Amino acid sequence: MSTRARRTAVGVAAVLLVVVVAGHVVTAVTQRLEFGGFYGNNPADGVSALQAGDTTEVRYTYRPNGSFTFYTSIRNPGHWPVEVTDVSLPGWSGPGFGPRYVVEKLRYGYDSGNGALSDAYEPDRALPWKPVTVAPEAVLTLFVTVKIPDWEMAKGTSQNWEEITVRYRVLGLPQEQHVPIGFLLSVGA
Repeated sequence: MSTRARRTAVGVAAVLLVVVVAGHVVTAVTQRLEFGGFYGNNPADGVSALQAGDTTEVRYTYRPNGSFTFYTSIRNPGHWPVEVTDVSLPGWSGPGFGPRYVVEKLRYGYDSGNGALSDAYEPDRALPWKPVTVAPEAVLTLFVTVKIPDWEMAKGTSQNWEEITVRYRVLGLPQEQHVPIGFLLSVGA
């Protein structure tokens, strides 16, 4: 093989490598998660639910150092499996914002999406949290127990969420996304 043919082959190989790596990164960065169609709450937590048009609001009563549990699901609509590594409530902490609500306990159920009946939506059968790989078209159900901070909340005020923060990996690359939970979650005094 001549020097020119060798240089051409190396150049073509380099271009192909760049295209493959760029495709890998673009695929990983653009794959998003979505609400999986299931949500609920633990009635024992003193919850009330209101319906206003298409929006369901689930209200918990603020109790310092208390906790509440809600359920939501995440669907992977992409072409690649994702590994969900962590879940939290979005929010702020610091002066003027008050302390952050913290996920105290996280459990999960998994529906492979194969059409078979699943225990994925049964709180009593949920598994202790660990990073979970979610196949394409599969649904991960999360049972989230949130610790209420020990601080005084002014009467008539509330803290509200419509999404959770999900950290995950696609093709080994880390991602973070706010995923809708399917309802308005409210903790009020």
